[in-house]
Amino acid sequence: MLDHENSYTEKLHLIRMLSDMIWAEPHSREKTSIAHSNLNWNEVILQSAQTKTLGILADAVKMASVELPTEIADEFKKYRSENTARNFNNLAETFSVITVLAAANITAVAFKGSVRSFQVYGGWGTRSSSDVDILVTPETYEKAKFALIEKGYNNVVDPRSKWWHHHLGESPFQKVPKKSTVVDLHFSLQQPGGPFPRNLKYILDHAVQQDFGKRSLFLLNNEDALLVTTIGYGKAVRAGEPWLRQAHELAYVYAKSSSEERAKFETNAAEQGLARLYKEAMNISLKIFDPALQDTKFSKDTLVMILGAFGMSNNVRFFRTKKLWAWTDGGPGIRSIRFLKEIIRVQQSEAALRFERRKGYVGVD
Repeated sequence: MLDHENSYTEKLHLIRMLSDMIWAEPHSREKTSIAHSNLNWNEVILQSAQTKTLGILADAVKMASVELPTEIADEFKKYRSENTARNFNNLAETFSVITVLAAANITAVAFKGSVRSFQVYGGWGTRSSSDVDILVTPETYEKAKFALIEKGYNNVVDPRSKWWHHHLGESPFQKVPKKSTVVDLHFSLQQPGGPFPRNLKYILDHAVQQDFGKRSLFLLNNEDALLVTTIGYGKAVRAGEPWLRQAHELAYVYAKSSSEERAKFETNAAEQGLARLYKEAMNISLKIFDPALQDTKFSKDTLVMILGAFGMSNNVRFFRTKKLWAWTDGGPGIRSIRFLKEIIRVQQSEAALRFERRKGYVGVD
C-alpha cells in the first residue's frame, strides 16, 4: 500500500483529470486547463494503473491537450495502442464464443469488458479488459459448457466446485492447447455479500443488438449494463479494492444521459432490487468527480471517500455486514428477511470456498 500522505496530491490530480473528461463539453475539451505544475507524473500513472483507469487518463489528457513530458506522452501512446490491440483480440474471441454457442442453439449476451468500454466511451483503447464475459440462462449453462469444451475450450476450474458453479454462477474457459483470452461463462450476475438482479430473464430479453463492422452482438442495454457496473462497485467496496474505475463509468454515463434516461436508471435499479446500492454508488461517483472538489479543508468523510476510491479504506468493525444491510432493499419486514437470507448465502459461499481450498480443487484460490 502506498503512503497516502505522500501520494495524496497525485490522487487529487488524477481525480480532477478524470473528472474533467466527464464534465467538459466536447467542443471545449481542447480549451480545458488542468493545473499540473510540478506534478509527479510517474506517481499519477502508478495511481491510475492501480485503479485500472490508465486508458481513461490517457484519453483525458489527450482531450484536454495537456502538454506532457515526452517519455510520459510516449508511455500513454504505447498503452493506448497495446490496449486497443488487446480489446480487438477480445472482441474477436467474443465473436468466436457466440458463434460456438449459436451453433448449439444457445442464446448468449456479451457484457462488461471491451464491448462495455466501447458502449460507454466510444473507443477501443480507453479501458483495458483481460477477459471476455458471456451471459446465458441458468437452463442453458450446462449445455453451453459442453459446447465450449467440444470446440477446444478448457474449463479451468474444478467441475465439482460449488463456489464457482453455484455461488458465483460462472466458470472460466480457455482455449487449448494454446493459451488465449479467458472466457467467463455466466448464468448469474450475483456476487456473495451484495444484492443482485431479481429478474435475469428480463435482462436477457431486453438485450440490444449492436453492430461491430459487418458483424453484430447482443449486449446488455444501457440500464442493465449500468446495474452490472453498480454490482462491480459493491464487490470492490466489500473487498476493500479500488472502485474509481466503476465510479468513473457511473458518473460519465450519468453526465451524458438525459433526465428521462436517468429516471430509467433509477426505476430499473428499484425493479431489480438494487435501488439502495445504485443510489449509494451513483451518489458517491458524482461526489468524487464533482468539479468543485478542492484539496483543502476536507471533511473526514470526504477524505475517507477519496482513499476508499483507491482501495485504501480504513478497517471498520463489521464493515461488510453493515454494507450488506445498507444495500438491502425493501420495507422493514421484507428487508430484514432478505438481509438474513443474504447473510446465510455469504456464510454458505465462504464455507464452500474453505472446503474446496482444503481439498485442492483446481481454480479455487
